[in-house]
Amino acid sequence: MAHAVPRPARTALRRRRQRQRSNSTDGRINAVDAALGPGDRAWNRPGEHSSSTAWRCEACECWVPRKAGGESAWRAHVQGIRHRRQALSLLHTGVRGNLLLSAFERIPEPGAPEHQLVGNASADFGLQVEALRAPGAPGDTPTRIAQLHSAVTKELLHHAGAGVEYKRLSERLSRARLSTAWPAACTRLRGEGRASEGSATFLAAEPALIACVAEALQEMGHISALIIAAAPPVLDLAATTAALVALAHAAARATGLRQLKLTIMPTSARGGQDIIGNQLASALVARVAAALQDTLAANGMLRCLMLKLPTMRHDAVLSESQAALLNAAAGAPAKRRLAVLMSLHPRAGPACFLAWLPMPLLHSIMHAGAPLQGCRVGFQDRTEGGIY
Repeated sequence: MAHAVPRPARTALRRRRQRQRSNSTDGRINAVDAALGPGDRAWNRPGEHSSSTAWRCEACECWVPRKAGGESAWRAHVQGIRHRRQALSLLHTGVRGNLLLSAFERIPEPGAPEHQLVGNASADFGLQVEALRAPGAPGDTPTRIAQLHSAVTKELLHHAGAGVEYKRLSERLSRARLSTAWPAACTRLRGEGRASEGSATFLAAEPALIACVAEALQEMGHISALIIAAAPPVLDLAATTAALVALAHAAARATGLRQLKLTIMPTSARGGQDIIGNQLASALVARVAAALQDTLAANGMLRCLMLKLPTMRHDAVLSESQAALLNAAAGAPAKRRLAVLMSLHPRAGPACFLAWLPMPLLHSIMHAGAPLQGCRVGFQDRTEGGIY
């Protein structure tokens, strides 16, 4: 090769790079020593039982093979995260394997596998910091509006499809409309909820207002009854049903909610003779009913779900939705109790704290958190007067 480096020069270059890596590694080990403190640097040194073929690490209780030409293997072991965790575990608790978050690790994101790995240390040091950094904090209204807009417009794709209609209907859920409806939703939820003993009513609700009610419901623990009525044109119904699906998801997490009453009455210029419009309305309302099945399965504290829908006596789609909701309401209590009782099985071990409770106290908790009586589901159609 014309530009090949002579062998002596290559050897000198290799040795120089090895010295640079050694110096860099020594600096990192010194940083580890400084973090551990003078009395605990022994964890970073080979143990007294080391031999001519392997070093003994007393912190990790393992052997590190000796390699000819230096201590690179030992340095690599000491700067590894396993050794650092064990050293800090011994430093702070006196025992190995407590999986403390070391000062050299980043704080993991909430829900990341590292959270499960490091256990309580992550909950104590990670979650609190991440909660302060979370962009969706209650006081960050613009960010919450942006997240809400993203969620409802994604849901709208399942109701309106991707095309000209989606672009038109997405204007009903634009950021500008959500920003305008947000103060009204929060004010009415707070005001009506306190004035009427936890009940809030929204009549002739627009899609943006329904979506904002869904977002605000998570922090309105005093709301025990929620009534929402909407009568949009059939061609605009998809925006309303997308917002109602978001409301159903929020109701699944609202453990203070006891009654949910929804009126969905789409209007058509042709009245009851609009066959295509009626079919479209049935399909969209069925999506809301499917989301409400998940609500019944997740929220064991919901006691009453009332739906006023278009005429369903001769509509197969809505009749199937009605039957599915009734089945979900009937089977949800047993499924919730089964999920709790499965955690008490001996094979699950002592991980579930409920297993340590006296049986009478466990029965009281089960009765309050997973009652046997399910949610009462009622239906009305267009031919029956009144809201409820």
